[in-house]
Amino acid sequence: MRTLAAALSIALLAACSSSDSPPPATFGGFAPQAQTAVIFAPRTCTLPVVGPTSVSGVAIAFTSFADPCAVLQDTLFCGTEASSSAILAVALSGLVGGGTVGDTGPGTYPYLANPPTTSSFRASLGDGAMVDASCASVAGGSLDMAGGQIVLASVDGAGVTGSVDLRFDDGSAFQHAIDATVCPMTYDVCDLFVPCYPHQCVPAP
Repeated sequence: MRTLAAALSIALLAACSSSDSPPPATFGGFAPQAQTAVIFAPRTCTLPVVGPTSVSGVAIAFTSFADPCAVLQDTLFCGTEASSSAILAVALSGLVGGGTVGDTGPGTYPYLANPPTTSSFRASLGDGAMVDASCASVAGGSLDMAGGQIVLASVDGAGVTGSVDLRFDDGSAFQHAIDATVCPMTYDVCDLFVPCYPHQCVPAP
């Protein structure tokens, strides 16, 4: 469900593109059937380009399948359900060079056109995946975020609300409200930035 190790480098180094015409909808008009959120406790990670950074975060998974929490628990962010579409949006709080960042909370988390170098920052990452029955990516089905933002209105142990406006590297856009229950799982936020192999394929029910 994620290609965030690569997406981080894109998000921190590439500039957003602009256009006067509305962007096409992601995956031809993806309408998620379910969503869930995972809250990442603060950790010190070594980020590409940036170096040692204290990071916390909130991930929201939008999926075509009914139980994204179960799939995340099974795959640990390294896989998806067969014959599905999914978009993963991650809001990050960070503190470059040391110290301890606080929990990621309400606020706006923009796509960063340039890497953070000092002090605290907020950023957003995202990717999209559309896969076939063997969980192989279909044509045009592997996307990285290249612009936009995540807005968190509320974050607590029960749920996360807000909205996403994600612009992907194929020129498409995904805009949707966040109203996600929190998935009861523990995951090290630093592992989001490490390539994961092998990807797990969860059979469709």
